[in-house]
Amino acid sequence: RELDAKKLTEGELLGRDTRTAMLHGVLHETSLAVKGLREELEEDWPGTEWGLICTGGDGEILSILLDAPFVPGLILQGVRLMVLGGWTEP
Repeated sequence: RELDAKKLTEGELLGRDTRTAMLHGVLHETSLAVKGLREELEEDWPGTEWGLICTGGDGEILSILLDAPFVPGLILQGVRLMVLGGWTEP
């Protein structure tokens, strides 16, 4: 049985069994940790805008919870760019 992303992103905090409760907990904990880190960064560097892009396995669900864009192949796009010589270290 798959995780119901719609219920999760509409605010359902608790799962209906051990598996979904753990999945909901991990995803909500992750999104709250990212939000907290962003708040700390904004406090430490006022006036700086901190962008956020989600990618990876649960990135699509996290992008909804964090109200951030989801880019599915971001890491591979970066590797491709490096291979083509379009990126150099500062």
